[in-house]
Amino acid sequence: LIHTLEKQAFDRLYGLESLSLRENCLVTLAPNQFHFNDHLSTVLLDHNQLAFLPPVLFDPITMVDELYELDLSNNKLRRMPYLETKEISLLKLDNNQIETLTVNKSLNVRVLQVQNNNLYDVDLFKFVRTEHIDLSHNNVENIVGLHEMQMLEYLDLSSNNVSKFDYSLKYSIRTISSLVTLRLQNCSLSEHNIEGLLASESIMNLDLSQNNFVQLNVTHLSRLRALVYLSLNFNYLRELVNYERLRHEFPYLELVSLSFNRWNCSYYDQLNAYLNYSHIRSTSDARDCYVNGTHVADSFITDVFEPLYTMNHVKRDMAVLRNLGRNTIYFLYALFSTTRAQANATLGNQQRFDQQLHSLEHDVDRLLGMLAFLVAIFAALLFVAIAYGCYWVVRRWQHDRAVKVVTYNKRANEFSNGVTVNEVVQDNVSVA
Repeated sequence: LIHTLEKQAFDRLYGLESLSLRENCLVTLAPNQFHFNDHLSTVLLDHNQLAFLPPVLFDPITMVDELYELDLSNNKLRRMPYLETKEISLLKLDNNQIETLTVNKSLNVRVLQVQNNNLYDVDLFKFVRTEHIDLSHNNVENIVGLHEMQMLEYLDLSSNNVSKFDYSLKYSIRTISSLVTLRLQNCSLSEHNIEGLLASESIMNLDLSQNNFVQLNVTHLSRLRALVYLSLNFNYLRELVNYERLRHEFPYLELVSLSFNRWNCSYYDQLNAYLNYSHIRSTSDARDCYVNGTHVADSFITDVFEPLYTMNHVKRDMAVLRNLGRNTIYFLYALFSTTRAQANATLGNQQRFDQQLHSLEHDVDRLLGMLAFLVAIFAALLFVAIAYGCYWVVRRWQHDRAVKVVTYNKRANEFSNGVTVNEVVQDNVSVA
């Protein structure tokens, strides 16, 4: 892991375009660290220990193009760093400890991600060119300058308490004519504080999921004339007041999400019928409703629902339950579940056995191949050894055949085997 960087570490890398120093232990960077890297477009510094960045980290005069991506997420930054650059397309500051979002000079950032920090004070007056900003999962209490962001297209304020800055938000949404997507998940919104909050002729995508709505009057959102997608998932909705005016109030509405609420099945049936009639698609499940306090989607008949399940099927199956009794259904469902689980387990075991058998066959083939190779080598060595032994036996036999063994009789002054003195002398002379 890298703890420190030399000031001249990248000075000679003039053509450097992308640099990743992520997942190290960097605590700080030297001023002018990247001054000689004029073509640098991507710098990844996430998952380090950075608590401060010098403003002259880059040289805005010599840099050829804007910085495409600067990732400073998952560090220990406590304040918004100001960097002298021409422009930053994507600046990631999520998962730090930033408390205030304030800079003294205009910062040209197109996409700003500051989610999962400790933000309570947000000053956006210097971010007039920003198009996408994510402030979710913070503790925002004050937000100013939002109305000046006339290029803003995406705003995420999820997991903040909007009630603490609802007036500023209400005024800003009216004045930002470019805003297309607004996300307000988990913002403690309810039917008591939503009226008049959202008035925009440009918003097309609105996310109000994970709030506290028990009922919602469609007319409270009537100023969102350009709305195309609306999400109300994970609320406590029992009633969508004036839902028959959805098509009139939102002429461009194509998709609405209503899942995981507290709908009564009879009411939900009527609502779905209206959506189908108005050609408004819904991601909701017809089982996502309650009959006598029982959530149909969580009941014991869920797994045997037909693929295209409608409210008529719900009513039919609830009647079957009442007629047959719960114990019978429990027994049949338990029997079916057990049988299916055993069949799945058997199939899984068979597949694992086939895989093991195939692996074993492959290993045996490899062992047989190695054994054949070793036998061939041993046979070759044995043949060479036998040939070499035969060769030396023949040489020895030829040598022994050429040698004549004689004895000398001193009294008779003669040699055995009919060998004369002249022959002995001649052989000795030739040997010498």
